[in-house]
Amino acid sequence: PEPEPEPEPEPEPEPVSDTNASGLMPDTKDAVSQRGQTADSESAAGVENYRSQLQAWIIDFHAYPKRALRRKLTGVVLAEFTIDDNGLVINTRVLKSSGASLLDKAALNTLTKASPMPVPPDDVSARSFPVPLSFKLN
Repeated sequence: PEPEPEPEPEPEPEPVSDTNASGLMPDTKDAVSQRGQTADSESAAGVENYRSQLQAWIIDFHAYPKRALRRKLTGVVLAEFTIDDNGLVINTRVLKSSGASLLDKAALNTLTKASPMPVPPDDVSARSFPVPLSFKLN
């Protein structure tokens, strides 16, 4: 018998070069949809509204590490966080590294400090969300 073919790996989200002043990428919703995190039965408006709430919430906790500034490190970290039904962050991970471990750790720290996140509404079943965090020198 022939061996079964290996499953194809998930495609990487396209890097986005444009950032806003918050350090979050404006196309966060595209990263979420590329990862397939939303269910068909969910209200599209409810999901979009919740993503916007999460993005606004995370902005307040996003900080450029002083050591990274001194070293002039820049990059974008695509991180993912998982929350429970109360908005508590229960898991974080780097989906795509910035190439600098200091920035990768800072991105995960941002998500941890942002816990608890806004409580997910009833019409949003997704609990894991990717978020690109940008570290860019002015």
